Amino acid sequence: MSIVSLLPKAGARSSAGSQPNHRFRLSRVFLGGICVLALTAGAYSAWAWSLGRSRNVWLVNGLDRAYDVRISGKVFHLMPHDARQVQVAEGDLTVVSADEAVPFSDQTCRVSTPFLKRPFVKPTFVINPDRTALVYEEEALFSQAAPKSLEEMDHHKLYVGEAVYAFSQVDYPFDEFPDKVSAADGGADVLKKKVALWTIGTMDQKCRLLRRELGNTAAATYAENLAVCNPENQTVLMHLAVLMPKEQVIAFLRSRLDVRPVQVIWHKTYQQLCEQLEPSHDLAAEYRTKVGAEPDNSSLMYLLARVAPDRAESMHWLKKSTQCAYPSGYGFFALAYRALSKGDFETALIAAQEAATLLPDNRDARAVEAEALAATGHFDRLLVLAREAQSKTPMDPRPVMQEIQLLAIRKDVDQARRARDAFVSRTSAPERAAMLRQFEVASEAVIEYADGNLPQYLATLERGAITLEQRFEYDLSQDRLDEAAADLSTNLQAMAGAHLTLAVAALDSGRDDLASRHLRLAAAGYAKGDNDMRRVAQWLSQSNLPDPDEVCDVALMPDQKKLVLTALGLRDSEHRDRYFKAAAELNYDRAFPYLTVKRVLEAPVLAMK
Repeated sequence: MSIVSLLPKAGARSSAGSQPNHRFRLSRVFLGGICVLALTAGAYSAWAWSLGRSRNVWLVNGLDRAYDVRISGKVFHLMPHDARQVQVAEGDLTVVSADEAVPFSDQTCRVSTPFLKRPFVKPTFVINPDRTALVYEEEALFSQAAPKSLEEMDHHKLYVGEAVYAFSQVDYPFDEFPDKVSAADGGADVLKKKVALWTIGTMDQKCRLLRRELGNTAAATYAENLAVCNPENQTVLMHLAVLMPKEQVIAFLRSRLDVRPVQVIWHKTYQQLCEQLEPSHDLAAEYRTKVGAEPDNSSLMYLLARVAPDRAESMHWLKKSTQCAYPSGYGFFALAYRALSKGDFETALIAAQEAATLLPDNRDARAVEAEALAATGHFDRLLVLAREAQSKTPMDPRPVMQEIQLLAIRKDVDQARRARDAFVSRTSAPERAAMLRQFEVASEAVIEYADGNLPQYLATLERGAITLEQRFEYDLSQDRLDEAAADLSTNLQAMAGAHLTLAVAALDSGRDDLASRHLRLAAAGYAKGDNDMRRVAQWLSQSNLPDPDEVCDVALMPDQKKLVLTALGLRDSEHRDRYFKAAAELNYDRAFPYLTVKRVLEAPVLAMK
């Protein structure tokens, strides 16, 4: 039988031959579907993978200063209170400070989305390296094209203290709500959500907000993170004691004493709080041990000098801290401070200039240098510094006021008034009119007081709406002691020096009852300070008279020490001449209360005549 005879004829049906052909077509369709599914799955996986390699996240800065941060090896620059979108690969991210001035600890945070759902989920990730940002989410209901306010909604939530947050269904990340939105169904209510940074208010106001919304623990965590990022800001560090139990704040400060380079202000705050909260702890022994372990560390030498109970030992370590291969700017600062308090102004100036060179950004070092320049009569240099400050902050009235006072001291009153007029002219604006009128009155009063013209000074103050501080100066300069006391009672910001000034005037007028009350108030203020200030507090509040050698040796800035010396001189007739002579040497600043102190110090001489 031939092969041809076995083949079906044209048009004939073959049940045996049709079945294999059908299966073949089905298998081809099936295999094709599998290939399509495989290709689709592959493309989907590649898409999901690529999204995971370049996830958009928001990087935010909660601080009021710029810094650099390194995230998984890549450096980003953040401006103050900044929120910027960047791309990172999903997974565990290493977050490291790239700025020595913002030394937060290294940390790891995770940014991830489910692989299979990744193309369809759109979370808003927020990374806050410094952990101090107050991040909040807020919802607004848009009804008939008008948004209801947050107060009406009462629907918001605050977050703080974490390195990463994940928010869902955010319509406006770090952007404001629009005035209106369009509803797809013809006018129904539309709910929208935004995420943003809360930047309004001072540190204290933010802590109060956190306590109210999240509790005291959240506020304390915020303060801790802020302290870690600002180890040179003593105001921030001291605020910890307001929010945390004493054992907790001391333990927290101790946890970072071994950070290198030494964070001097952190250590100073620890020492100050430890002296107040754990008076039995031997700080001197602790810091002797630290210096023994690092004998060439000039910062530790300075810190030991601060807590050494013996003045000779303290001076030894201060001097040694300035004679190392890498001298301590704080050591020079302390030497300048002590020389100023003793009236050794030339020595103070030399040390202060060294401190200002080594600590160019330190406000205390600049203040001591300015004080030493004023004490030595280097007014030209002070004028240069004041004008440099004006060029950096032309809208700030403080350096202008300093220039005006310096010119008045030099008897260049016309130029002082030209400096005042120039500031008013360059900052003039309708919304600043009241402030500028107050500035004109205050600056004219400064000129008259520095010139020693008390009647004209008082007349000038009478022309304007004066502040509580100026009201106190006005009343005290006229010996209206009861009115001056009332001024202080209404001024919640009154400092210890103001109470001591009133006590001096009361002692001089024989008002022992008034003097006693304000000596106690002054002592309460000084008791919050360092060792020397606490010694002063004890002298002012006790009935026994102190050793004049100890009083004259105490280290205080001249504006405070002259008041202490004058007050104790009025109380201790046996050593009055010694006290008054030392006080007169320190009474060189022509600002209030120069004339009051001068009158008291000169009264015994006038009485003898």
